[in-house]
Amino acid sequence: MNEKMFDNAVVDKKTSSTREMGFGEAIRDAIHHALKNDPNVIILGEGVDDPKGIDGTVLGLYQEFGSERVIDLPLAENGCMGFAIGLST
Repeated sequence: MNEKMFDNAVVDKKTSSTREMGFGEAIRDAIHHALKNDPNVIILGEGVDDPKGIDGTVLGLYQEFGSERVIDLPLAENGCMGFAIGLST
């Protein structure tokens, strides 16, 4: 698990190794970690199933976790809100 962040380097607490990553990759890494470690986590948003991955922040997540956990939403705010409310009940 990545524990400490400074500048663009991330320290992996298990291996004490570091690697440089950009902001988008750090976001993707955190989302991937959450999806991998908690089956209740889902990601909702416009274009999250896009193969280009919204600037790399969700790259490959749709392919790895499928449409049940990476859900593309319509461009309508009411539709997004209705979907989120339905999931919460």
